[in-house]
Amino acid sequence: MQDLRYEAIKKANIVSSIVNFCLAILKTVFGVMGNSPALLADGLHSFSDLLTNVFVALASFFGKAAPDENHPYGHKRFETIGSFSLGLVLALVALMIAYGGIDAIITHNLPIPTALTAWVAVISIAANESVFRYTLVIAKRVDSNLLIGNAYHARADSLSSIIVLVGILGALAGFPFCDAIAAVLVAGFVLKIGIQLAWHAVYELSDASVSEVQIREFEALILGLSGVRHMHRLRTRKMSDKIFLDVHVLIAPYSSASEGHYIGETVRFYLMNAYPNIDDVTVHIDTEDHSEARPEFLLPSRRDLEAVIFAALDAKINATDIHRIDIFYFEKHIEISLILSTTLLETMAVAAWRDWVNEALKELKEAKTFSVAFA
Repeated sequence: MQDLRYEAIKKANIVSSIVNFCLAILKTVFGVMGNSPALLADGLHSFSDLLTNVFVALASFFGKAAPDENHPYGHKRFETIGSFSLGLVLALVALMIAYGGIDAIITHNLPIPTALTAWVAVISIAANESVFRYTLVIAKRVDSNLLIGNAYHARADSLSSIIVLVGILGALAGFPFCDAIAAVLVAGFVLKIGIQLAWHAVYELSDASVSEVQIREFEALILGLSGVRHMHRLRTRKMSDKIFLDVHVLIAPYSSASEGHYIGETVRFYLMNAYPNIDDVTVHIDTEDHSEARPEFLLPSRRDLEAVIFAALDAKINATDIHRIDIFYFEKHIEISLILSTTLLETMAVAAWRDWVNEALKELKEAKTFSVAFA
């Protein structure tokens, strides 16, 4: 699946690169020869597009790598880093273009462009709009924010070429400053896209959650599953097109460990099947709704409890007579269930054994109740 996604991104990137290369050469050459600062700025913009395509290619290549020892969550952050770098490059190019346009207006260096430059702008508009529509279809199919950003970058190229065309036509109509103003407006478009792309990447790198609407969808799905009594502390974070999720699920207090594991796997199974972009789910099983703050103390472990139980019961019960000890942990107390051998009933009745066990273990203060059964 990852290979297919990478190949789709790679194909879209190659098409975009070829178009940008041709437009960059065309607009730069005719911008210089045709005396159009706006078209020259648009040509430099297209050259920057080639650089962004390199970012997309590298980020997608490294991002598709499988998890390894150093990157247990995979390499999706490379796409995010690529988006951030792309945004910075675009912002820098925008400032350079704006500086050139403003300088031309201030110094009155406003040559009249040739009519041919207008036709080059028309070709650029058509080509960029075609690249936008083609890239956006693929980006949505593979759910790649990086490729979506690149698609809208092509749309911005198309819009900037429209501004260039208007500026050239204005200059040809006897208003030479129109071409320089168009160059500044193109820079504004590029700067806006660069800032948005970089900000989106920073937002993702800060482990921001998915939308509130999607969180509500996750909650509704979890609460509808068998065995789930309640849930809390649902947390999500995005890594490129993937979502990582963890949640605390409340189940019946006397459930077995295996049932708790099953319920946790049920939550994981249904979430990942309903939302294919969820890459991993961590489910914490709770048997009571308690605070998530660090506990003030820990109750005794099974090993410590068994040591006390065996020592206390040693007077009348051998270790072989204890079939099983079930321990149920709650926030501030323990409940213990002893399953004893039926051979013990030859010496005392059930009620007598229960009284004796409770008396023998009364010093175990952490245990709230003891139950005794025979099997």
